[in-house]
Amino acid sequence: MSILVYMVVVDENISKYILLLWKILGINIRRFFWILWLHPENPIGRYIIWRTSFRIAKQLEQEFNHDRQ
Repeated sequence: MSILVYMVVVDENISKYILLLWKILGINIRRFFWILWLHPENPIGRYIIWRTSFRIAKQLEQEFNHDRQ
């Protein structure tokens, strides 16, 4: 840890690099959970996709019926 602190003090690019690594790590973790949550073979993901599709279908049906009248 002290070597890392020394490198940050000596060169400011190291601190930028470390911040970018933390951001990449956070993005990869969020991406993993999104893939896990919304994968079609996952029953929870299937339910979420079905529920969203059903809600959109209801809205489209209401708009279609409203436009016909």
